[in-house]
Amino acid sequence: MVDRFTRNYAIGLGLVLAALAVVWVISTWDPGASKLNALLASDAELAAYPYQFRVESLNDGVATLKSPRSFEVPVIRFLAVIEPRLAGKDADHPDVMATSSCVW
Repeated sequence: MVDRFTRNYAIGLGLVLAALAVVWVISTWDPGASKLNALLASDAELAAYPYQFRVESLNDGVATLKSPRSFEVPVIRFLAVIEPRLAGKDADHPDVMATSSCVW
C-alpha cells in the first residue's frame, strides 16, 4: 500500500498528463484539413506524383501544405528527382523554368 502523498501525487500527475494529451489532440485536430487530405489522396494525378501532398492546417480558407523542399537541398536537385528528364539541365533551361513555376 502506498502512502497518501504518493497516491495524491500520482493522481495529480496523471490528471496533468491527461489534460496535456487532450489539449494536444484538440490543437492538432483539423476537420477541414482532413477533408482536403482525403480529396488530395483521391485525385489520380496527384496520387501518381512522387511527393504525397498533405495539408497541415486550414485557416480562413487558406490551406498550408507540407513542402517537399528543405533549405539544404536546392530546388534544381529536387526537380531532377521528381522529373528525371530535367537531370543535368541548367537552372535557367526553359524546361526547368516551366516545371519550377508549375511546382511552386
